[in-house]
Amino acid sequence: MLPAVSFLLKQCCRSMIYYQHFYPEEVSPQLLDAYLSKGWYRIHQMLITTDLIAKEDEFFAVFWLRYRLKDYQHSKKSRKLLRACEQFSCNIEPLQFTDELEELFTKYRQELDFDISDSARAYLMGDRTENVFNTQLLTLRYNGQLIAAGCYDEAGTSLTGILSIYDPAFKKYSLGKVLLLKKLEEAIRLQKTYFYPGYISLHTSKFDYKLFPDKEATEVYNRLTDAWQPYVSSNLQELYDAMLMEFLKEQQG
Repeated sequence: MLPAVSFLLKQCCRSMIYYQHFYPEEVSPQLLDAYLSKGWYRIHQMLITTDLIAKEDEFFAVFWLRYRLKDYQHSKKSRKLLRACEQFSCNIEPLQFTDELEELFTKYRQELDFDISDSARAYLMGDRTENVFNTQLLTLRYNGQLIAAGCYDEAGTSLTGILSIYDPAFKKYSLGKVLLLKKLEEAIRLQKTYFYPGYISLHTSKFDYKLFPDKEATEVYNRLTDAWQPYVSSNLQELYDAMLMEFLKEQQG
């Protein structure tokens, strides 16, 4: 690991963090693995980490997840979702910002009850013009029509899911979940060790869909110990309380 990268990661192993970020000039597979393993994530062209998100003058605790792929298995519900979508063709290719993709993003965005970027390009690139990540685009089509698309970044021993969008007209197929399952299948096909889907929150169920694939193979990042631990044996409220207590001690001393 590069000395500067190692130093930055060590600086971030604290009790609690509210939004740290930086813009990497380049991202090697090993560098992305290193940051993902410390509870970092890609937004726009940044790498970021946090333990809190703000919404309307409130702070919500969040916890980073990953799936341990050697132990992962599709559930009966997951297999049923995939069977229902066998009529859709699936393809994976390097990310390109086509008119077709942007039209799908607009359809998806118009149905949301929260704000996101105005376009797929803005969501993934921010104000940058060069993509420093190895981003792949997974698409689902029905009779040639693009109905769903999901992006993921490939690292050395892992993949991380970045974006999933779908045509609201096909909402009954749970395409957001299907895209996640398809990304997991690709990670397993590529013989990766982990898949990182982002975070869940202690205070809102909005992100709980990330737990549906296989809780037994899901791990949560504990910043206090700088280690990943099984989700099923973790008490997130107790973990948050311990992080908050340690943070308050740091502020006082």
